[in-house]
Amino acid sequence: MSKAQFAQSADLYTEQAALRLLNINGADAPPVAACSYTHDFGELPDAYCLRADPVHLHADTHGLVVFDCVSLALSPEESQELAATLTDHLAQDGWTLRYGDKGRWYLLGEQQDLTGPAVCQVRALHTGVSVLKGVDARQWTRRLNEIQMLMATHPRNMQRQSERRKTINSLWLWGGGKAVSNATPFDAVVSENSAVLGAAAMNHVKPVTADSATQLLEQMKTGVSTCLVTLEHCRDAAAYTDCEAWNQALEQLETTWFKPLLSALSEKQLDYIELLPLNGAVYRLTRHDLWKFWRNSSDYQALPGFRQESAVRT
Repeated sequence: MSKAQFAQSADLYTEQAALRLLNINGADAPPVAACSYTHDFGELPDAYCLRADPVHLHADTHGLVVFDCVSLALSPEESQELAATLTDHLAQDGWTLRYGDKGRWYLLGEQQDLTGPAVCQVRALHTGVSVLKGVDARQWTRRLNEIQMLMATHPRNMQRQSERRKTINSLWLWGGGKAVSNATPFDAVVSENSAVLGAAAMNHVKPVTADSATQLLEQMKTGVSTCLVTLEHCRDAAAYTDCEAWNQALEQLETTWFKPLLSALSEKQLDYIELLPLNGAVYRLTRHDLWKFWRNSSDYQALPGFRQESAVRT
């Protein structure tokens, strides 16, 4: 029989949890940049790799607010031109800038002692002037100041400013490292996340296209036994506190994924379903648990199938 495992975004972020599940490095800070690079370019990076995502940093009395590509309406043409401007400047310090997507840029170079939060963890939130940590953090803080001055006078940013749109005035560095793959329990993955798809490719896990549980269940009848699914429908709405969009996304998840999966579990098409909301908990639902509808509790730790784990893993 088959099983399905799902990841949403909360205290951990989707990429971090999914890469742990796919056994990429097994570290506390998986190399998200190397994984998404693999998806974007079809090969592993041949050097240390950093994500350098274009962002807008807005200064106010409480610090800096980070706005990522989702809220900037950044076109591929704008993104490519801005990236091209920085290429020569970064090359002087031995760094290669590569354009993967309008919201995903990469830096390739020598190994760094550098860590920073994922952009999805800080977007629309206040953060300090520099959140980079490690031996090389000070050097990168200086380098980012230079980059911000270059971007301030870029024609594309000048045009955006004249149109009263947020400029792309900095880079967000995160996800650095080299990727090492290991054996994984999954033979298929459903995701639109570049890092998850790249990690799956490293481990020869088949990508499956499915817009609903019904489509996935059909494919699980023909060779797919254990599938990892990332559902990020609520991610952007939650980050930017768009309650209406969040409710719509949740209703869509209920209709297209959760109800069909419960029916499939009840009809013995699945052995079990595991839900990982990324708050440190894992919920495993079996057919036996479906008979526990009488257990009504406001305590999430009393729900059927709950277990607390120090790390998200299978």
